[in-house]
Amino acid sequence: MINLDTVIRTVSAPCSSGKTYSTCKYLAEQEKRSNWLYVAPSKKLLSQTKTQLVEHGLKPVLITSDTHKNNVVGAIMRHMACSEESGSILLITWQSYQILPFFENNQNWRVIIDEVPQVDNFYALNLRQHMDELTKFVQIGEVVNETLATVIPIDSGELKRHLERSDDLTKTIHPFLSDVLSPNRDVFVDLKTWGDFAERGDFGKKDATTRIYFISMLNPLLFEGHTLLGANIEDSLLYSWLRNYHSAEFKTNHQINKNLRFTAHPPQVGERLRINYLLRDRGFSKYLAGKPLKDDGRTWMEALDKAALIAIKGRPFLFSVNADYSGELFNAPNGTQIPVVSHGLNSYMDHNILYFPVALNRAPRHLHMLNELGMDGEMVKNSTIHEVIYQALMRTALRNPESDVVVECIVPEFTSALRLCRAFGTMSAKWIGDEEFVKKIAMTSSQRTRKANAGKRHNRHNRLNLNLPHSDNFSLITKEREEHMAEQGSGYAPLYAVTFHKDIYEKIGDDFYLDYFEPNEFVREMRSYSKQVIEEKTATYMINSTVFEKRNNADEGLRCQANYLESSMMILDFDNGDLSIDDFIDIFWNKAGRGNKRSFLIANSFSRSSEQPNRFRVFMLYKQPATSLDAHKAVFDSIVNRLEHSGYDSISSGLDRACRTGNQSFYMPCTNAENRDWHYFNAFGCTTRGVDRHGVDPYVYLRTAIKPSSEITKVVGIHDKAKDEVKKPIVEWKEEINGMSWGRRKVVYSFALALVTHHKLSQCEVERHLYALANGDPNLDSHIEGALSSLKNKGYLASPAAA
Repeated sequence: MINLDTVIRTVSAPCSSGKTYSTCKYLAEQEKRSNWLYVAPSKKLLSQTKTQLVEHGLKPVLITSDTHKNNVVGAIMRHMACSEESGSILLITWQSYQILPFFENNQNWRVIIDEVPQVDNFYALNLRQHMDELTKFVQIGEVVNETLATVIPIDSGELKRHLERSDDLTKTIHPFLSDVLSPNRDVFVDLKTWGDFAERGDFGKKDATTRIYFISMLNPLLFEGHTLLGANIEDSLLYSWLRNYHSAEFKTNHQINKNLRFTAHPPQVGERLRINYLLRDRGFSKYLAGKPLKDDGRTWMEALDKAALIAIKGRPFLFSVNADYSGELFNAPNGTQIPVVSHGLNSYMDHNILYFPVALNRAPRHLHMLNELGMDGEMVKNSTIHEVIYQALMRTALRNPESDVVVECIVPEFTSALRLCRAFGTMSAKWIGDEEFVKKIAMTSSQRTRKANAGKRHNRHNRLNLNLPHSDNFSLITKEREEHMAEQGSGYAPLYAVTFHKDIYEKIGDDFYLDYFEPNEFVREMRSYSKQVIEEKTATYMINSTVFEKRNNADEGLRCQANYLESSMMILDFDNGDLSIDDFIDIFWNKAGRGNKRSFLIANSFSRSSEQPNRFRVFMLYKQPATSLDAHKAVFDSIVNRLEHSGYDSISSGLDRACRTGNQSFYMPCTNAENRDWHYFNAFGCTTRGVDRHGVDPYVYLRTAIKPSSEITKVVGIHDKAKDEVKKPIVEWKEEINGMSWGRRKVVYSFALALVTHHKLSQCEVERHLYALANGDPNLDSHIEGALSSLKNKGYLASPAAA
């Protein structure tokens, strides 16, 4: 927005580390080198900063609604336009900063943003009220995955003029349209609701919803070339979003950082902290707070407050509550309320007890759209409620690193306590809830059966473990391939590299055949194979969408994830679920709205028959090869989400999750001699032009993919493994994990580590053992990916990128 420099500089350090003081000292040293714009989230924090700047001998100017009630933005613009080339220090709020239309003499100004702002705004617009504005002013832009697309103005000038006539708009639609018009935000729409109303006009029909959902996200323009101050910046949604979606570059501002008191909490701070929690096995929400606990009429909120007040024992304490709270805390003579968001405030340092029963969970639709943009629920919770609790706790005596006063914190749920343990380096958290808060869950019949049959499954998996083929001379970077790639760069049709082999047991390089096809050629080849009448499926070849390159040890198989080089398409295998061929075609072509159609071939499987009509395979074509396995997996996950939105979950769709692995081979399309009437083949959008319009771009999907966490938090009492437990037999590890309903992440990591260090298994064998556990469970699948990522980062497994 101001500088050509696109790097975002950060000062990320704990509360009370002296970020504001160091910044004021830096401004005093650099005053004459530039003009400075200091941005803070509240007027109260700006006033504190102004006081510190004055103490450094500076003369800052503060412009807020208190100083200029009628036209804050206009006053800011005039001040910046009239300032000299250097020496001016202007203090404004974030609310004003994000709506500044432009900077006068922007080359003379540098910006420091104090505290990480909220990155997202969610809008659930009522179509009965706003259908006309939506159809008149906004349109679909870029499709980013199977469920979301960007929203852009139809005519920016007309929309701007419309917004200036504020009387014409309701309070709800004005902020949304302002975000659409703003160059500082990316706005996304839920494609399903947009398609229902904007594309097919389902508004008002029976069973049709009356709302359409949007989410607005900050982009890097407000931050590029500037400095961002905050605690735990790397854990924020803003950091994750700008880095993953926009590939923003972050660097430490060493000139401010060097004057901090510390960059991590000293050990004595954690030693002074006592963390207590009330709920051991459930999360806290507004819904739970208002729900009856027992038949006596008490709500959960009332019971939690009672338990907290018993622990406080009449001592002075700080508390924070939601705006709609009306409970007993207001009647506690020893309680002092503080704001939920309390960044930078330092007037409560004489208190040493905090009770924080605040629910800040986003609405399900809001959270779902964040998930679709690549942020999982754990990340969202860490960066919102957990960060807010951390900030509130640092208003207490804990803020003073020189103090030896013990500080107590009471939070509703265990996950918040766990997060505080990690932030402060403390090793324990105490449950102080009542026994009536604990869930009473009996083991289900299916769980008992699963546990009893764990040994049987282990033996079956051993029988299914296959030795994958390998080759020392399997060269993929051929002259022919280089020539084809050069042609692609010159505007030719996309080229698909596909691997063929005869059966799954082949091992040497000569058994694998790599061929190249343009879209039309690939369709013709597959159509030709589909007409072959065979009596056994093994009579035809196998096809793999992935190109493999020998990277692992000589005794390993070629068709292993570690050898993944690139993939030109996603092959989906449907094993007779509820989803039919016609259903799939409707979802991805016939009834798909603009921007929602995809290029694909669809054909019967060998086993398709009158008894199993929903056995079929889909070849979904990419615009460009997925040269990372993560990008390939991101496409699969997005397709699964789209099917779920259409009413087919991972079980009912019949989709084989092995398609996600990137190394799964499938038999070629064919006609079963016994079921000739059940032959099917068709192609949609598979011409060169069609792929350009409707093909999948894996790297757009990767930008919104949820990244598995590789961090394993170490807290005493939560599945800590003794060293000798690493030696447990594999079947015992699997039995333990299969019998768990929560807390599996660390146990999965310990199991993976044991497979490598004690059982001395290869990377392929480790992956097979781990993924055999998932059995379609997406949460466990995510834990497994996190464990593998950790092992690679720590050098236990080879990283494909480094091989």
